[in-house]
Formats: sequence, structure tokens, C-alpha cells
Amino acid sequence: MTKRKEGKVIPFSQNATFYMKRGAKELERNDLIAAIAKYREAYERAPEDPEISIALAEILSQMQRFEESNAILHLLDAALDETPPECHFGLACNYFGLQDYDSAADSLEDYLEAEPDGIFAADAEDFLDLIEDDDAMFEATGLKTDDDYEDNAVCRFARSLLASGDITYAVEELEHRIGQKPDSVKVREQLAIAYFCANRMDDARQIAQKLLDERPGNVIANSTLALMDLERGDRAVLAVRQGDPATTLHIVASGRLRVTQTTSDGQQVIIRYLGPGDVAGYAALSGGETHPGTVTAVDDCLLLGWNAAAMKRIMMAHPIIAMNAVTILGARYHEIQMRLRERSTENVERRIAHTVLRLAQQAGRRTPRGVEIAFPLSRQDLAEMAGTTLHTVSRTLSNWEDQGIIDSGRRRVVVCKAQMLSAIANEPS
Repeated sequence: MTKRKEGKVIPFSQNATFYMKRGAKELERNDLIAAIAKYREAYERAPEDPEISIALAEILSQMQRFEESNAILHLLDAALDETPPECHFGLACNYFGLQDYDSAADSLEDYLEAEPDGIFAADAEDFLDLIEDDDAMFEATGLKTDDDYEDNAVCRFARSLLASGDITYAVEELEHRIGQKPDSVKVREQLAIAYFCANRMDDARQIAQKLLDERPGNVIANSTLALMDLERGDRAVLAVRQGDPATTLHIVASGRLRVTQTTSDGQQVIIRYLGPGDVAGYAALSGGETHPGTVTAVDDCLLLGWNAAAMKRIMMAHPIIAMNAVTILGARYHEIQMRLRERSTENVERRIAHTVLRLAQQAGRRTPRGVEIAFPLSRQDLAEMAGTTLHTVSRTLSNWEDQGIIDSGRRRVVVCKAQMLSAIANEPS
């Protein structure tokens, strides 16, 4: 009997440069979420590298995560004997985004002192001119009078209190300012948020609703009301039911949900799975009278909901949100086209392989054994998505398990050899 030769496992670890290059490629595709993940990997491997720190801070700033960006830049400043001039300019941009204009001006002056002829020198000088020009600042920020700047300072201080958990003090500061200037939109917006954090829902709703009565497109007020309508779902809870009136749009904050359709003869078909950042209930925006499918939680989840009228007002006031919605719809349409092509032209094994790979890409998490699909998934679920029978899926998965391509158990699938599975998926019929 011939003894089977065991293969050697060679450890392979990527360095910071590798993840920097991957992050740069994702930036070229304008995929900020993927880029930030790669740059974080690089940063964790070399937090002292100025190029990596500044690149990560820049992406966070583009995503308007100014506090996180500043935290990285301050750490870099503390770690180095000589601060890179770009660090000062990055801090200035973030402070401007945080509406801390005095700190922004200080950082701009630090940059110009360190690098008076640097690549950002002209921008820094323009920034300083803007901050010192009352009319220009009003056009850029809406702040003009001393009261406007005081409102801004109070709100910024309240946000820092909320972030540190001192909610009661934040509410007191904002209520005091409202007593001085009851018509301030900015302070009322911040107070609605503070009331929400303090679990004073009736007070928060009253302020937010009054702000919407004054200006229906108020994003802060709409978002505050949406947070109060946050739906917490347990497993098997229906978020959207097929045939119900399409009145609400949901964004998945956490958890996983399954989208299904029921045919006229009672057969259920799985359309797709939804995860954090995905949208359910698009019919509320597309003019559909009823929801075309049912959305069911497969594990504990949080959903953020807006009624259709509020969401349309937000999109009209902020076209970038409408553009993002179109992008998501386009990606979903592209996926449906691919699946239709697979069903029309590919054999069953390839369709099952494509389905498993798609789910691993959408909801995979790395484990020592491979990429595990991070929600309960039965073989019947796979059969419905691939357009085949439970018997065929069971036979196919068992064959793949024998080859070490996957590892599956009760409502669990782990892709152990993604390259082999990709080879099956792309093999000519």
C-alpha cells in the first residue's frame, strides 16, 4: 500500500507595501470602502510610515470621517521628530470639515511655515483668505453673524460631549443656547440628536418634525426621525412582505436578510441575500405600488427606514444620494443579468459554483479553514438560488467536499479552495 504524501503548508504573509498597492488600485476604481480596508491593513503593519498614515487619513477625510482622520495624523505627529508638512494641511482640511475654523487656520499657518512653496501652498493661502473673509465664509458655511459662530461653537462642543458619553451635559448646553436663540436651526438639529441619545424620544421627534415643517428637505431632521424608527428584527421576522404597499425604504445596518418571491403556484424562490449597507424596499422609490418580494431576517438585524416621501425629498436636496442609489440599482441589475445568463447557458455544477462564490464574496469572512459564508445557508437555499434541486446540490457539494474544495455542515458552507471552485465556475460547458 502506497503511503499518501502530505503536502507542505507554506505560510505567506503580505507586507505593508502590498496592501498599499492594493489600496491604490481600489482608489483608481473609486471604491473607497475597499480602499480603506486595504490601507488599514497596511497601517496596522507599519503605523510609523508617514506615506501610509497620510494616505489612510486622506481617505477617511474624503469619507467625512474627520475625527478618525485627525486621530491618525496626530499619532503620526507625535511619533516623528519632524512632522511632514502634508500632515498640517490634512489637519486643516479636517478641522474645516468639523467647522473648527480657528484650529483650521492654525494648521494652515503651520503648513505654510513648514513649506511656504509646497504643493499645497496656494490652496493653504486660499483657505486662509476664505476664513478671514466674512462674505466668502457665509457663502461657504452659512455662518455670518456672531450668533451664527456662537451656535456653531456650541454645537461643536455638544458633539464632543456626546462622543465622550456626557449626554446630560450636552443637552444642558444646547437647551441653554436655545433659551438664548430659540430659532437657531443648527442648535435645534443638534438638540434633536442629543434628545435621541438621551432616550427622550418624544422631545426629539417634536423638534425634528417642526424642523421638517419649516424645511421638508432637512437631512438632519429626516435622519433623526429615521433613527427613531429604527427597526430591531429577530430571526425569521419579516421586514418587507410581498404584495404589501411599498411605502418604506430600508437600509441594513447590521445582520443578514433573505429576499424571496413566491410564485402563483406557491413555490418560493430565493432572489438574493442582503447584508450591512444593502437596501430593501426599492419599490418605494421606483413608483411600484407593492413590494415584489418578501425580505426576511436570517439572523438578528437592525434596519434603518425612511418613508418614500421623506427619501425623495432627501434625494432632491442632495443629488449625490440619488446617484448612489442609481449605482446600487445598476449593480443589482448587472447581477440579475449575470444570473439569467448562467441559468440559460451553464450546466448545473457551474451555476452552483457561481452561486457559492457570489455569496462568499458578498458575505464571506476569513477563517483558518477558508472563507465562511457568514450566515445560515441550507442546501435547499442554494438549490433555489442556483435553479436546481436539493438532490443535485447535495450530490455536488458532497463531491466538492471529497476534493477538499468546500467544507459544509448544517446550514454552513466554507470555501476552502476558492481557486478550484473558480475553475469549475469558469469551465466551458
